[in-house]
Amino acid sequence: MAKKRQVDDIIDIRFFVFKLINNWYYFLISVLLSLSIAFGINRYSQEIYEASTTLLIKEKTGSMQSAAEMLYDNSYQKDKRGLKNEEIILKSSPLIHETVKELGFDISYFVIGNIKTTETFEQIPFKVISNNSASLSGESFSISFIDNQTFKIEKGESIKSGTYYFGDNIQIKDKNIKVLPQFKILKTPIKDLPNFVVSFNLLRSVVSNYQTKLNITQSERESTVLKLSVYDVSQEKGVAFLNKLTEN
Repeated sequence: MAKKRQVDDIIDIRFFVFKLINNWYYFLISVLLSLSIAFGINRYSQEIYEASTTLLIKEKTGSMQSAAEMLYDNSYQKDKRGLKNEEIILKSSPLIHETVKELGFDISYFVIGNIKTTETFEQIPFKVISNNSASLSGESFSISFIDNQTFKIEKGESIKSGTYYFGDNIQIKDKNIKVLPQFKILKTPIKDLPNFVVSFNLLRSVVSNYQTKLNITQSERESTVLKLSVYDVSQEKGVAFLNKLTEN
């Protein structure tokens, strides 16, 4: 009886192996499909980074209080109201509007990589100057570098493709923009620079976006230290935003 069971097991294993061999193409299709899905995720998904800082809210100093005054004055509740007011001010539209405008967040820069296109904020080899970027919201174009004097613009709906010199007036829609070089801050030779995409944003939308992103919490219950954090696709951009916000 035991021998018969062993024979049956051998037959089952052989049957399973033959089944695999006869259906090899299903496994090949599964592998190719899995690789395609993985490539798509790496190609189109964005990495999100956290940037954070702390802000010390200075306590108001005044004349010395007696023990009775301190007991009935409820200073803790006053501190809580003060911290809440500070949080409202930090998230206010005027302050965030001033912050993102000073940082130039109305124009975004993206590096075109071999796998995906990612937003960048530092080490940009050029700067786009526009007097009225609000009217250019939604416009974009790609830029590549020929040498330290000329560059090429392509793939723009409202801008003429071609070769330009740095400092030229370039018309997009009915507005003029300029592209200025910033090669001094780079460590990469011009010939090895990747291509970039320039995108114009509506400043009002950027302000609303950062109001939503900004998270403010109290470090400890009785502390006057606030923790500010944002999640952004560019960590450098998040750090610059928090630094400028706390300066203002």
